[in-house]
Amino acid sequence: MRLGVVGSPIAHSKSPFMQKAAFGVLGLRWEYTAEQVERGSFADHVQSLDARWRGLSVTAPLKEEAHQYARELDDDARLTGAVNTLLLKSRRGFNTDVDGIVRAFGTRRVTTVRRAAVIGGGSTAASALVALARMGATAVEVRLRTVAKGESLRPIADELGVELLIDDLDAPVERPDAVVSTLPSSAAVTPTLVRPGAILDADYARGASRYDFDHEDRVISGLEMLAAQALTQVKIFVGGAPDRELPNEARVYEAMRASIGLA
Repeated sequence: MRLGVVGSPIAHSKSPFMQKAAFGVLGLRWEYTAEQVERGSFADHVQSLDARWRGLSVTAPLKEEAHQYARELDDDARLTGAVNTLLLKSRRGFNTDVDGIVRAFGTRRVTTVRRAAVIGGGSTAASALVALARMGATAVEVRLRTVAKGESLRPIADELGVELLIDDLDAPVERPDAVVSTLPSSAAVTPTLVRPGAILDADYARGASRYDFDHEDRVISGLEMLAAQALTQVKIFVGGAPDRELPNEARVYEAMRASIGLA
């Protein structure tokens, strides 16, 4: 059985480490590889795969293309317009980033929020909005370099019943219960957060978080989100559904976390 992660760039991906660790605990002799697939080539790549391939993890910039390719979507994929997990035979698409964000905040015992913020845009911002709404947020402030791009989140917020407040990156965010930062490593700016609660910095590739200087005790590593969403992916690959418990699931998760350096 073959699986893999696709995206561009892909050399930095930690997915093979986590997935292979999970398969080891589960006793599955499955192969999992990383494949460089450029924007616009997702459908052609999938159609080139043979019958041994069971599923794919999907990362930037292909999540929207995977969404278009899927025939059936889970609610999170439908809401966000992004698929990061695809079962190939059925062409069922899932978004496990939402669950990953919720679980990441849970590592700091943050399970309920009211006011929240999302820093940055893209498919992760949409997943963050859905996750924060699931945690109870009734108002979410979004900070973007290009404010107009935030309007793509408004239909999602309207469906979720969340008040959406969009402003420039320079505008401070005051007293949010939870913050999800989706800014890439290349972004030079560090937004102003006034008395924030927990901050999830999804950019694990940066190393030390851009928020460590002022809020080190409140920052959650993006690796927590990465590991949590990957666990849900394993459930989908093995059992066909995100809510189907794995055998020895606690041991599986422990091995996955250890494979990327999490205690």
